[in-house]
Amino acid sequence: MNINQSTNSCCRLISISILTLLLFSGLLQAQTDRSEIKIIAHRGGTTERPENTMSAYKNAIGLGAEMCEIDVRTSKDGILFILHDAHLERTTDGSGPANKMTMEELSHLDAGSWYDPAYSYERIPSFAEVLTWAKAANTELLLDLKESGQKYAERVSADIVKFGTASNIVIGVRSVEQAEAFRQLLPESKQLGFISSVEDIEPFVETGVEIIRLWQRWLEKEPTLTERVHKTGAKMMINGSADGAEKLEELLKYSPDWILTDNPALGKK
Repeated sequence: MNINQSTNSCCRLISISILTLLLFSGLLQAQTDRSEIKIIAHRGGTTERPENTMSAYKNAIGLGAEMCEIDVRTSKDGILFILHDAHLERTTDGSGPANKMTMEELSHLDAGSWYDPAYSYERIPSFAEVLTWAKAANTELLLDLKESGQKYAERVSADIVKFGTASNIVIGVRSVEQAEAFRQLLPESKQLGFISSVEDIEPFVETGVEIIRLWQRWLEKEPTLTERVHKTGAKMMINGSADGAEKLEELLKYSPDWILTDNPALGKK
């Protein structure tokens, strides 16, 4: 082998080594990025337990979810409780508007048998009960606020201060005005924008919202939305499919910082 051949061989070896190192670094980076994605259990994880019950929340955290999303409503006697629907029929043995019942009445309803008779013991939890559990477990909560107005905001904030840990609470806001109100009431809590249009991205971030929720269907039509959110300095949360059948790989291609999913074990797949 002459000097030129030897030099060319060395160069090829060096190039291959550099390429291998770059590819390996990329894989490591991808793994790191994946490990840093926060998994949020939608209503505690609807595929594993009856939604919005203590059983669901505890199970989700046990499966590796780092946060539970909960829906906050007000009872007839002014006590905050957790239920997604405005009416009781779908997830309890009650009927009619949930806010027409007192917390005492709500607490006696069966909130688990609709899912499986084995969960007939499950009840509609109060907001205070969930906050107390989350504080003891050092678990984060994402609040989906089902009502609006200053009185409601003050009631939510008061319960968080009394029973929970404000720094472990993420307030889901649906308007700039709501974001501003909660920034005054709970400055320690992060905020997530449940935006109704992509045109809301910048206005929400400008008012201090740290995370923006995007729907998968939006990203399918406009994949650059992730980059648009990240350019503002905010994080992006993607909502999985409505039926909970999302695959992790399908969601990861949009580079989310957080994933809201019905399947709390998603992060382990």
